[in-house]
Amino acid sequence: MALLNFPPNPSIGDTWNIGQKTYSWNGKAWIVAASSATFTSLVASTIRVTSSTDAISTTTGALQVVGGASIGGNLYVQGSIIGISTGTGGGGGVITAGTATFTKVIVNGGVQATSTATGDVTILGGLGVGGNIWIGGILYSAGAPVLTTASFNQTVTDGVDIDIVDIGGGVLEFNNISTLQSVTGRGATTTNVIFLTNTATSTSTTTGALIISGGVGVGGRINSESLKIADSVFDSTVQTINSIAWTTIDEYSFNQFRSAKYLIQIDEGTTSTARSQVTELLTLATNSGTVYITEYGNIMPYGDLGNFDANIVNAGSDILVRLYFMATDTVPKTVKVLRTAMAK
Repeated sequence: MALLNFPPNPSIGDTWNIGQKTYSWNGKAWIVAASSATFTSLVASTIRVTSSTDAISTTTGALQVVGGASIGGNLYVQGSIIGISTGTGGGGGVITAGTATFTKVIVNGGVQATSTATGDVTILGGLGVGGNIWIGGILYSAGAPVLTTASFNQTVTDGVDIDIVDIGGGVLEFNNISTLQSVTGRGATTTNVIFLTNTATSTSTTTGALIISGGVGVGGRINSESLKIADSVFDSTVQTINSIAWTTIDEYSFNQFRSAKYLIQIDEGTTSTARSQVTELLTLATNSGTVYITEYGNIMPYGDLGNFDANIVNAGSDILVRLYFMATDTVPKTVKVLRTAMAK
C-alpha cells in the first residue's frame, strides 16, 4: 500500500483518489468507494453516505431502504420526518422533540381521559389552540365540568325579570329588570321586615315615604311620631324637666293648625311616694297673633306640679304655636304630651 502513497494515520471516512478510483478508510483498510451500491444484506461497524441528495419520496435521497428500518439507538434528523398515509402501520408511537410541527395528527387509541394523566394524549404543560375545539364528550376544568352552550340546551333566553343583552365581543350581559309590581305578582307575602329608608315628610295623602291609595289593615300596634287623619293630627312628645324655668313641651305650625287639645301627664318617679298629675287643656290661636289657653280637667292628688302657658313665635317662613310648662320645684319630672290639632 505504501507504493500507492495512501496518507498515514487516516480517520474513518477519510478518502483518497488514485486515478479514476476513490478509496475510503473504514478503520481497518482502504476500500474502493462506489458512488452507488445495492446490498441484499450489509453488516458494518459504520456506514457513511457522503451524498447530500435530499429525499422527496420513498425512492429518492442519499440512502434508500425498500423495506423497513430497525434502529437500536437514537435517530438524529436535521430535516423533517414525513410519513406517507398509504401505509397500514400503526404509527411511531412516541416522537420526542423540542418542537414538532404536523399538518394533521390522528390518535386512534380510543382511551378515555379520567384525569390529567390519562387518555390517548397527555400534555404535562399548557395547550395553546389557535382555532376551534370540537369535543365529543364532556369538557372538564380542575376536575369539574365546564359550563358550555350545551349546558343551556344550546339556547339562552330571557326569564322573568331578567333581560339578556349581547353587548358584543362574545359577552352576554344579564340585567335585573324586576319591579315591585313583578315581584309582588309572584307573591305578595313575606315574613321579613320591610324597612323604608326614604325620609320624605308626609303633608297629605299623596306625599311621604310610603303612599297607599287604599285602606290599611294592621293586626298589631302602630308606633308613630305623629298621626294625621283628614283635618286632624295626633302627635306626642316626652321630655324630662328639672328646673323652675319656662320650658317648651310642644309646638305646632300655625300655618297648618289653629287649635289643639292636650292631654298632659307628669310623673316624678316610680316609687310609692312619687307624685303625678294629669291635665287636659285647649289652645286657640287667632289671626291677630294671640293664643288663648284654658285648663278644664285636672287630677292632682299631690297638688299642682306646675303651670302652663302658650304663645306664637316666628320661625323663618313658619309661624309656631308653642306650649310651655314651668314646674313648681326642681324635682325631676317626666312630662308626656299628647296633642290633637285641628287644621285651619
